[in-house]
Amino acid sequence: MSYIHIQGARTNNLKNIHIDIPHHKLVVVTGVSGSGKSSLVFDTIYSESQRKYIESLSPSFRQFVHMLIQPDIDLIDGLSPTIAIKQKSNYKNTRNTVGTITEIYDYIRLLFAKIGTPFCPEHNEPLLIKNISQMTDWAMSITTNNDILILSPIKKNEYVSLETICKNLLSQGFLRIYIENQVIEIDEAINTKELNNIDKIAVVIDRLKIKEKNKDRLSSSFDTAAKIGRGHVLVKNLDNGNEKTFSTVHSCPICNYQINTLEPSMFNFNSSRGCCKQCNGLGTEYYFDKSTIINNNLLSEILEIYSLNNNITLEKISEMYCLNYDESFDSIDINKKNLILSEIAIHRDLREDTNNIPKGIINFLEDLAKKSNSKHLKTLLKKYQNIRPCAACNGTKLCLEARNVLLCNNKRTNKKNNSISITEIESMPIEDCFVFFKKFKKHENITSEPILKRILPRLSFLIKMGLGYLSLGRNINTISGGEAQRIKMSSQICSGLIGITYILDEPSQGLHKHDTKILIKALKNLRDLGNSIIVIEHDKEIILSADWIIDMGPEGGGRGGFIIAQGTPRQIIDNPNSLTGAYLKNKNKNKVFKKTINNKTRWLQIEKAKFNNLRSIDVSIPIGYLTCITGVSGSGKSTLVNDIIKYGITNHISNDKYCTNRYKEIHGTEFFDYLIHINQNSIGNTANSNIATYCGIFTIIRELFSSSIEAKKRGYAPNRFSFNIKGGRCEVCRGAGNSKVEMHFMPDIYVICEECKGKKYNRETLEIYYGGLNISDILNLTIGEAKTFFQNIPKIINKINILADLGLSYLSLGHNINSLSEGELQRIKISIELSKQTQGRTLYILDEPTSGLHDNDIKLLLNTIRLLIENNNTVIIVEHNIDIIKMADWIIDIGPEGGINGGSIVAQGTVENIIKSKASYTARYL
Repeated sequence: MSYIHIQGARTNNLKNIHIDIPHHKLVVVTGVSGSGKSSLVFDTIYSESQRKYIESLSPSFRQFVHMLIQPDIDLIDGLSPTIAIKQKSNYKNTRNTVGTITEIYDYIRLLFAKIGTPFCPEHNEPLLIKNISQMTDWAMSITTNNDILILSPIKKNEYVSLETICKNLLSQGFLRIYIENQVIEIDEAINTKELNNIDKIAVVIDRLKIKEKNKDRLSSSFDTAAKIGRGHVLVKNLDNGNEKTFSTVHSCPICNYQINTLEPSMFNFNSSRGCCKQCNGLGTEYYFDKSTIINNNLLSEILEIYSLNNNITLEKISEMYCLNYDESFDSIDINKKNLILSEIAIHRDLREDTNNIPKGIINFLEDLAKKSNSKHLKTLLKKYQNIRPCAACNGTKLCLEARNVLLCNNKRTNKKNNSISITEIESMPIEDCFVFFKKFKKHENITSEPILKRILPRLSFLIKMGLGYLSLGRNINTISGGEAQRIKMSSQICSGLIGITYILDEPSQGLHKHDTKILIKALKNLRDLGNSIIVIEHDKEIILSADWIIDMGPEGGGRGGFIIAQGTPRQIIDNPNSLTGAYLKNKNKNKVFKKTINNKTRWLQIEKAKFNNLRSIDVSIPIGYLTCITGVSGSGKSTLVNDIIKYGITNHISNDKYCTNRYKEIHGTEFFDYLIHINQNSIGNTANSNIATYCGIFTIIRELFSSSIEAKKRGYAPNRFSFNIKGGRCEVCRGAGNSKVEMHFMPDIYVICEECKGKKYNRETLEIYYGGLNISDILNLTIGEAKTFFQNIPKIINKINILADLGLSYLSLGHNINSLSEGELQRIKISIELSKQTQGRTLYILDEPTSGLHDNDIKLLLNTIRLLIENNNTVIIVEHNIDIIKMADWIIDIGPEGGINGGSIVAQGTVENIIKSKASYTARYL
């Protein structure tokens, strides 16, 4: 069958649809928010593929797995194995990096274990090893008939005397030892009074002449010497006096520093063998920061912990140093600050026994943190701490041994300055990493060549995906959803699988238009391998690049779930019923409402911003306007907004001085009283969080139910109608409405609770009605329906109206927060902030608010943003959507490229100014 045939699909809001989706094509599913895209793609196609896979397993295995509920469909045929690559990475292990997720780091660990050269950290000498055959070959190369001694060096033990060691050797059958350039009998050595003062001692294993007939004897003697000397062998040429040392273990010839056999686990920061023992492989550590203590607390608060734990009153400390402990710490003389931080508790006037009191607040807090097992105290102390790279491993996460194993660029040289460590490779941009391995001289072809064949293609695909600016050591939780999807895509392309249906959820999220072309090429590459690609997408370029388009709608929620149009891009454009078709031919252009920059405009100005890859840039942002930050992936947009602007405004509002070293000066902060940062992070506090609970209206709803006549008769308080506590909830699913089934080697799945049928409450609670509906019915109301139902309840309707104005009418009040798209999440956050009665003077920071939004939804969002501007607020958005960028009053374009090649201001100004810039990628699309 050349297509996926679906007949009678009714999952969620799907309206009994029939559709054929072609195989081995790039198919884009689009439509307004809530139109049924995810219901079709994820909840029908992907869910049924999973179910059929489980069904194909043996009965002995299926007994341990709950069968998935079949999607509400009449028929589905032509399914192939399906892999879903979602926006949210859901990597539970915070230690995951780009290298570990793509498995590139695993192959690099293997490469270092096989051909890496360990070095002594003190003497920079290679820790070379020789086997018995190599020792024998070396000995046979000596001039024939030369006399040699084969010796086993004995390491002096501080707990065991040399006399005891010699007696043990004698009992093993050895007769002679080598001391101070002479061979003596062990019996004689035992009777020597100065034996224990001798530093070096070696056991004589054999004395023989170099002859061909003695080759087997040589080999046997070397083997015995290595066993007695724990891998170390010393050869003395009696004819010329030369000495030669060998080792069957990695050992320094100068200081005898040695390590165990190289294995991949030595380079694994998640294993006990490979991780840094101080930070346990995290690469960071908490420390007590003077600036944090000075900038954020009153003197009395700083000294309180100290005084309570040392039986010293604040009055005594204040009297001794002439301090007023109610004054700000920042206002104290610098000499007194140093006394408090470094020298308090040294004077006997404070208490009699000062011997065990650490010197100064900093030392005291460090000592307290190490010795205390109290979680509460440790949490309290973190208030005074900051994070820095681990001092022991310099943030590399690895142990000393692993950090000193190097890849040598040349077979014949083992010099440390001509080599590279695994931590240096991990910190390289992927582009540089690829160049290194491409040039790497395969001095052990049999060993390294097959490993490099695994590494190079993976690096190459990451570069083709536009991710060359990332490093393999980059923590996976610090990358965007779009980057996470592209990383997964590169891994799938490298897998070489064919006949797979890949499902992707808006892979263009977080991508500049310049990067979108790279993504389209990768999608087509995956298709051309013999796979089917189904993409939920709103980006115009990707939609136009599709082989087949499915447009869903016409609206969201109950008014959606229909197939409005399907066909090639040309057929969609020519379809008069398709909103997407109108969008593709620019029929419904957004009206431009802009504020004009003039000489009365006030400015937020940042001088010499320098952090991460920002290159000491000067930034100007108009106050009371819409500013758009643009640039390719990794150019420094998030660093500017999240690590510079946010902290600059927060410091002003909170009167702090946190991270002020990231910029030289910041002006204009006095024009702001509030900062609201709306990002793409999940907002669910618990697994059961929903729109009603997050927006604060569920408490009011529960109070309405408890005030009903029947509830009063039964004595039901508002908490009876909470699904998070015992009493009114279903105890089988604990108020979740479904049960999680752990699939072990597959993503967890959820099945509807058989007791409550997904209603979350027990039977008695569901017998209480308000306005003809029970509490479960209320949670099933869409926001649009709730707008009518609660029209006479001001505390509820005000928040409902804002949600509806943002285009979220199709969502139900009980919709789980954690299952919302990132675009929906941000709009809900915006609605919460809009419901607060602020008096302007607020800076709003929005991180890609158009993620997951159709062009029709973007219009609603723009209207809301303009409303914020009209109310004397300032809005800064990080965005790649060209229509939004055109609507901005001011644009700051950062680049020109990502990573180390970014971090500069390419252009800043109005749209007209940006268009004139020849260096700006953004200008080409405006």
